[in-house]
Amino acid sequence: MLTPPIILIAMMPISIAGWGVREATMMVAFGYAGLARTDGMVVSILFGLVYFIVGGLGGLVWIFSAEKANGTN
Repeated sequence: MLTPPIILIAMMPISIAGWGVREATMMVAFGYAGLARTDGMVVSILFGLVYFIVGGLGGLVWIFSAEKANGTN
């Protein structure tokens, strides 16, 4: 329940890929929910790293795709 509003706030164009904004928002949200703020920071960093890794893998798939090699894209 905490994630959708946090992602919405992190999409504001005031940082690069939401880094910093997402962490601060996640810490505040975890604090309001009665959870440890440091857990919010850890979850947010892991969330960002997963996005980065998945994006990198998708980029590699796109670079090495057969359509791009054939010049049809």
